[in-house]
Amino acid sequence: MRGLAACYSEHAIKVSDTYCSGPSNHTYISPTLPPSIPDTVTTTYTSSSDKPVSVSLTWSDNLTVAISTPAKSYSVSLKKQKGSKKLTSSSGSLNAEILWDLTEAEYENNGPEPSRGFSVVVAVNSEVVLRIGGVDQESLRRDWRVSRTERYSGSCWLSTKAKFSDVGSKHEIQIQCGGGGGGGGGEEGHLWKLKSPETMSVWVDKRKVFQVKKLKWNFRGNQTMFFDGMLIDMMWDLHDWFFKETTSSSSTSSSKTASSSSSSSSSSSPPCAVFMFRRRSGLDSRLWLEEDEEENKKIGLREAKHSFSLVICVSKK
Repeated sequence: MRGLAACYSEHAIKVSDTYCSGPSNHTYISPTLPPSIPDTVTTTYTSSSDKPVSVSLTWSDNLTVAISTPAKSYSVSLKKQKGSKKLTSSSGSLNAEILWDLTEAEYENNGPEPSRGFSVVVAVNSEVVLRIGGVDQESLRRDWRVSRTERYSGSCWLSTKAKFSDVGSKHEIQIQCGGGGGGGGGEEGHLWKLKSPETMSVWVDKRKVFQVKKLKWNFRGNQTMFFDGMLIDMMWDLHDWFFKETTSSSSTSSSKTASSSSSSSSSSSPPCAVFMFRRRSGLDSRLWLEEDEEENKKIGLREAKHSFSLVICVSKK
């Protein structure tokens, strides 16, 4: 059996028995996927300082900015390409200002979120807490916890990119799920689904990191990956994707009685597959806990200030 250190040095992209098991006949090079275009992208920046504040940017047809503090919350949809907006609570506990410029924004693969040529600045109570875009691309308070949610529709056959630390690089993540309905993936995706009707494969930077078979039995689970010197946990939940009826089928059966019609309205949202990638905190990453509780607490707080998570939601059409 090969040592764990050898697996880390040669295949530092993940922690898994797949690479440690030695050569096999399976391919580890990912197939070529067309870029996946999300319907909406929401990035939430949450401060863990003594004055907590949360700022969410949701990119879809318009830019929606939500600002939350313990005292007040505001949400505003910005339909113009350039402008400024002031948000003031009646009590004066929240005074926020948003400045944005999307006139020269460039969008990668025609997605909803600009990649360059734009700027968004958010100030809360006379302090600039968030600056996105511009020359520096991203300027944050040093105590932000960042969470990103991407919503897709149609197929669990997608490709996206994520950066899990300030010093690391962006990693390409591909998720391929066969079976369970939903179209997409082109001819290559169709052939893959025929060969692996209930199999999920995950690729990072063009290399397969793990595969899950019999998804209808393993519709929920988790796997640990290792790259950029960090442990990244991936979790998935495919229960609704496999077992929840779509809106069209449920509405057909619910039209028979008024009671079933009312119940279907409460569950009219389409079935979703949910995937989450989360960087482990310092305490979670350690193999043992030292006796000094104060030191453990400091490490946990320090890591929490720079945490990142990515949530991917795919809805059936």
